[in-house]
Amino acid sequence: MSSAFAFTNFTKNLLLDHLLRTATWGKPGALWWGLFTTAPDETGGGVEVAIAGGYGRVQLNPLNANYMATQGGNSGASTGTSGLSSNSVVIQFLAPSINWGNALAIGVFTAQTAGSLYGWALLAPSLQINAGDVAPAVPIGNLILQVP
Repeated sequence: MSSAFAFTNFTKNLLLDHLLRTATWGKPGALWWGLFTTAPDETGGGVEVAIAGGYGRVQLNPLNANYMATQGGNSGASTGTSGLSSNSVVIQFLAPSINWGNALAIGVFTAQTAGSLYGWALLAPSLQINAGDVAPAVPIGNLILQVP
């Protein structure tokens, strides 16, 4: 369902400062997934679906039960060599009561509203979401996150 995950400059800076410099980055307590009608890029941006008509970001916190380890499975630290992870649970949005538009990308944020974008991936295929449609969801394993 999604293409390769791309980190924003915000996240790259957090990682570099944590690894190479004196700033530290604490593990986020919550992660919020949102849909975009115009894809973001490294600077962030993009156009997120408007918060109306049932749309809102979906909270899926950083837990072993929610995301796969690189070697597969949900237990223990990642030890594989693929750099890949995926969602271990369905990312379930609410049913739309208005047209949301054509969702082209999905991204993960620091907050339920506003906040900073950690990264994003294109949806393949994109999702035309209209009033009365079944609630959009990302099935287990369909959100592929790769650290290159």
